[in-house]
Amino acid sequence: MKDVLVVPVGVAFWFAEQQLPQIDLFVPDVLGLKNETSDKPKLTYRKDLKHLSNAGTYLMACVLYSVLCQQTPEGNIFSAGLEPAIALKLQKLSWLVTTGFYK
Repeated sequence: MKDVLVVPVGVAFWFAEQQLPQIDLFVPDVLGLKNETSDKPKLTYRKDLKHLSNAGTYLMACVLYSVLCQQTPEGNIFSAGLEPAIALKLQKLSWLVTTGFYK
């Protein structure tokens, strides 16, 4: 069997949902347009959240960076449009998860 690199993105999402519940990692799936009596159609959404938000995408990128570069993303000035404090929390969490996963 060949060596396979496992990246703990799922673990990071689980951990983030436990430790940082105020950060929305997912966004609702758009179901379609609903025409009501008004001239403006309204977007309708599915109840399940299955697409990554900007924060979710950023968390995934931080975990990938942590694994591939084997260093913390903490202090990276790129925040993907997130508030710097939120980006920093996700950076720290990704490094914590990554270092713990490979012990």
